[in-house]
Amino acid sequence: MPSRKRIAAALSLGVALTGLQLATTPTATAASTGLVISEAYLNGGSSGASYRDKFVELLNPTIAPITFTGSVQYRSATGTANATSSAPVSGVTIPAGGRLLIQGGSNGANGAALPAPDVTAASLNASGTGGTLFLTTSTVLTAPTDPSVVDRIGWGTSNSPEGTAASGSSVVLSYQRTDAPDSDDNAADFTPATPTPTNSRGETVGAVAAADPGDRTVVVGSPIAPIPLTAVGGTAPYSWQAAGLPAGLALEGSTITGTPTVVGTSEVTLTVTDSTATPRTDTETFTITVSGPPETRSIAEIQGTGPASPLAGDTVETQGVVTAMYRTGGFNGMYVQTPGVDATPGASDGLFVFGGPDAANLPAGVEKGDSVAVTGVVSEFNGSTQVTPSSAGVTELASPLPAAQPRAIAYPRTEEGRESHEGELLAPTDRFTVSNVFDLNTFAEIGLATGDEP
Repeated sequence: MPSRKRIAAALSLGVALTGLQLATTPTATAASTGLVISEAYLNGGSSGASYRDKFVELLNPTIAPITFTGSVQYRSATGTANATSSAPVSGVTIPAGGRLLIQGGSNGANGAALPAPDVTAASLNASGTGGTLFLTTSTVLTAPTDPSVVDRIGWGTSNSPEGTAASGSSVVLSYQRTDAPDSDDNAADFTPATPTPTNSRGETVGAVAAADPGDRTVVVGSPIAPIPLTAVGGTAPYSWQAAGLPAGLALEGSTITGTPTVVGTSEVTLTVTDSTATPRTDTETFTITVSGPPETRSIAEIQGTGPASPLAGDTVETQGVVTAMYRTGGFNGMYVQTPGVDATPGASDGLFVFGGPDAANLPAGVEKGDSVAVTGVVSEFNGSTQVTPSSAGVTELASPLPAAQPRAIAYPRTEEGRESHEGELLAPTDRFTVSNVFDLNTFAEIGLATGDEP
């Protein structure tokens, strides 16, 4: 790939400025001010993308500064009217050989951060498969064939390129201007290459950005699951500082570890510093809530005798036998039950344990029939009580509990009756009719109806 210095030198040969106009044949179109589009990256944020945001880079290939007012505009590949979005460029002066970096829209959160852009316009969200970007002295939306247009690039299926449309960009390639003088043919003037975004200060390394680790709730006196710190952009390796950590926790390299010793909520401020010659930094804040030691409660106490748990919001520890396991299929959790007889009429002895996304907080070795201890936060979800453990909140008991026995009862026909057996393993004595199978493939559920015996 040709160097940027050689591009600037090649494009500036024989050029002299009168005001803002070229004295020789213009480098782009009849309205040229001397500026050209030097690079366009159209897949920012996509899976596997090099950069998180799309960008357009302008170049002054001449031997004198250029002051410019206008905009960069975008029209879809099949559009026939004016552009649909633009990035205003107002009164900027670009030195000889200098660049201007315009950050556009994004397809997602993938990729590194750009260098600090000179202009930001999230609405300039060009399609990667085809379209037209053009530089114009107009500050209102216009067409790519308007006389005010300074330069343009059409790619893919564009219906209005200069000459033949450019092709070949991808999530890791941008369109970049070649060494050759502008021929007004996009296929000849642009080639796909590794993106090299450069702003007006000559910065080519993206700004460093710390990732948000997410708010955490931990238990006093219990070792926390390590909290890894990550960043994107800049130049690795990164160094970290953490202010406001709860007592007992410490930052070791890029990981927060330890055992909290004081109950309370702390706002933690992270600072990441990259390894460039002039280091860049970024900060991120999140909270760590240290709850009190969990109370040991039976499942019946957690469920309570009312429609909602009296312990909602509390961190509790309980024990039970796993009666059902749903690692996949959408539930992402398991049911546990207190073995033995129903000791608390009106309160269920069964409980749902939500393992988080993809059931990640349920240990791989725990299966139906195992005896477990569960420590987590009590909550209500869609009218059902559940406990949500942390990553270390489910452990298998060294001494197994007696097997959980199904409750042999007539299926309860009132809300109060069903609430008192919520989550329990039942052996109904009724006669049932299958009423629907809508969720059989999704949740392994079937609908049952019961009535009086004939």
